[in-house]
Amino acid sequence: MSVRKLLTGVSIKLFFLLGGIEYAVILPTLWDYLRLQFGASKWFYGLTLSAFSMANLLVGPIFGMVFDSTHRTKLIVLFANLFEIGGNFMYFAAQSKYMVLGSRFLVGIGAGAEAALLGEISRTTSQKERTLVFSITIAIGQIGLIVGPGLNLFLRQLDYKIGPFVLDKYTSPGALMVIIWTVLQIWFLLFFFNLPSVDDFVKSQYEQHLEHSHQPQPAGNSDLKHEADGQCVNVNQNIEDQASISASTISGQEKMPLLSNAGVKESQKRHQNVTSSHQNFLQKAYWVLVEFLRQELIYLLAVFFVVIFNQTSIETMVVPMLEDLLGWTEFGTSLFFCGAGVELLVSFALLMLLSKKVTDRWLLLFGLVLQLAGYIWLLVLAAGANPRTPWIHAKVLSGSAICIFGLPFLFVPTDSLYSKLLPKHVQGFGQGLQQSTSSIAAILGPLWAGASLHQYHLLLAVPLGILTGLMVLTLDSFSRIKVLTKDLSDSKT
Repeated sequence: MSVRKLLTGVSIKLFFLLGGIEYAVILPTLWDYLRLQFGASKWFYGLTLSAFSMANLLVGPIFGMVFDSTHRTKLIVLFANLFEIGGNFMYFAAQSKYMVLGSRFLVGIGAGAEAALLGEISRTTSQKERTLVFSITIAIGQIGLIVGPGLNLFLRQLDYKIGPFVLDKYTSPGALMVIIWTVLQIWFLLFFFNLPSVDDFVKSQYEQHLEHSHQPQPAGNSDLKHEADGQCVNVNQNIEDQASISASTISGQEKMPLLSNAGVKESQKRHQNVTSSHQNFLQKAYWVLVEFLRQELIYLLAVFFVVIFNQTSIETMVVPMLEDLLGWTEFGTSLFFCGAGVELLVSFALLMLLSKKVTDRWLLLFGLVLQLAGYIWLLVLAAGANPRTPWIHAKVLSGSAICIFGLPFLFVPTDSLYSKLLPKHVQGFGQGLQQSTSSIAAILGPLWAGASLHQYHLLLAVPLGILTGLMVLTLDSFSRIKVLTKDLSDSKT
């Protein structure tokens, strides 16, 4: 089991790594590809960028619902990877700007499998280890963002013709990703396994112990029998004490963790009175909707939206800001992104260490404080600065560094808390909903930054105002995002 779990974990991390690499090798040349090869305008470039997020917005919840119904993660990923392969081949072989647009939409459909993979992580890890697993997985995606630019240096040198296809610096990113995603498809086929849930594994251990403890005992060993019975009772008590208070259904679906809000108790009563076998589609949809209308889940979805909105706004703004205020060229901005990637890895490493001692909600609060400090720094000291102002480099780079360092402390604890607060029978749909929320933010963030470009006070003031509102929501919801119990797998039997 340990080898299968290791190989499955590696497979999931490879999927996120390739997602980061794809982002980093496609986007740097996408604008020139559309403009120089097909004469596309700026609005079409924006539409092409949004196509990926739009597809993710639509299919993320669908993949999540399929995962919740089947738990066949392997088949979901193998199916989704076909869109990744097909979309990147279309990008490589594009004969018009509309083919490029369609290719990014297809790739966005393939990326929707992340919802199933995040649901798989939640299903097969205990609460104690989940934050660490999430942080490692997301950090590996960031490594892909660092590896991608290095691959682009090699791809820029290509200029060949293969039959009817041209392999140059514009089309080669698509060809490279076709090869890589095909290799990953084979890897998933061979080395990804549909593992039992962490609660099922512990329950099976308990049942084996129970069966063993009820075996006939030799005469004269009544004390041993009583001792075994006592152990059985203790094991049963541990499981009952540490299981969640809201059973998904009477038919024995997995349980969710005990939370500190009354909404979960109401959810328990509802699901105890209605079994899944007698619910029709509208009833199920109603109960799922009610599950997500809890303050703590709405709050965490708001965190996802604000973080992605602010991140994509900054990504859109940073290149012209570095040119305007620091006079940097393409080489300087490339060094900036490389340095940002290294800083993110350091931040992830610190997060992994702190996650063993500090709870998710405190890590999230720390990340919000860092983001607020970074945006205030940039708004007050850098936004209106003259390029010849003394210490301008220190002002711009320090504020940017504070914002970047705080990102992992927002992404990972929010992901971890969200998975712990979600009922386990809707983990996949919940992760898909989270992806859709992030996709909307990824569409709106660049639109806002593009509309207010070069007006840095306005551009930074809006994200700062949203962050301030989010901090108020955090303080109001802080007691409701505390998970009080452990998983069954954490019980000491």
